[in-house]
Amino acid sequence: MEQKNNQTIDDMAAQWAARSLSGELSATEAAELETWLAINSAHRAAFDSFIETAEAASDAGDAAAAEALERDLYEFARTDASRKRWIIATPAIAASIAAFAYFTVSLFTTSVTPTRFVTQKGERTDIALADGSIVSLNTDSELTFTQSGGERHAVLVSGEAMFDVTRDVERPFVVTTPSAEVRVLGTRFNVRNLSGAAVVSVLSGVVQVGASDLRPRQSDARETTLIAGQQAVVTNDAAAPQVTEFNPDTVVSWRSGKAFYENEMLANVVEDLNRYFAAKIELADPALNDIRVTGGFDLNDQAVAIEALTVALSLRAETQSPTLILLYRDG
Repeated sequence: MEQKNNQTIDDMAAQWAARSLSGELSATEAAELETWLAINSAHRAAFDSFIETAEAASDAGDAAAAEALERDLYEFARTDASRKRWIIATPAIAASIAAFAYFTVSLFTTSVTPTRFVTQKGERTDIALADGSIVSLNTDSELTFTQSGGERHAVLVSGEAMFDVTRDVERPFVVTTPSAEVRVLGTRFNVRNLSGAAVVSVLSGVVQVGASDLRPRQSDARETTLIAGQQAVVTNDAAAPQVTEFNPDTVVSWRSGKAFYENEMLANVVEDLNRYFAAKIELADPALNDIRVTGGFDLNDQAVAIEALTVALSLRAETQSPTLILLYRDG
């Protein structure tokens, strides 16, 4: 691969990184890459920077940017051999890598006083904290973050969030909700606020879960240690969390704009879906509450989600107003 006069080192580095990550780098191209990297240290530094940024896309930053990068790499890799030259195929890939790098850096936040993050209905966002941790904030949620010398402290005021915490044995990461307190050194876990309770689901690592200081602490309240694959429900009126196993794909599917339920009551499904849409869904007949629901639903389009519900459960939807949709038993 010859370097064109109008291409900067960063352009070439992004193109080589994209080619390497596509999985289609030939032996000849690998030799060309080594030759290019050996020209000077600036080539190596630029290439390493793009590789690190691209690999971080699966774990940090904006999910849409990561998906766009993966799509661009796939499309490039599947083109025929005559088109596998950088001058044609890689501008979009390089742009995706550069855009992701800019997005990640621009969101890093140093917090001495509490920093507040809020999402509206239907909105989801990823937040890169100053310690390197990533918080994925779900719809209709509020979170504050404070970082001091001895502790990193997030308060999930409402809603739901997934935490990917950078390990730091000197500074524990604490998440507080109205019902629960979660303490970790470094791991991935999801926390969801419910009325009078919180659900903590551990995706990797180990966490300590107990009662929150934001509610009256019972004299016999106990902490529980959770490992990956375990989920705890912490209620305001229970001394110890209730621990069960869970399906990770179901718990964090909201990050990809989907909601999955397994044998869940229709009343609970409707309550959950209402977190994502402006128009509220209600069941016209209380007898519908206990109908069991298993399946996936689109969180980006309410009409599609309602159609899936009505077809699967033989229901009928009637729009009463721009803010209210009623579900009836069909027929």
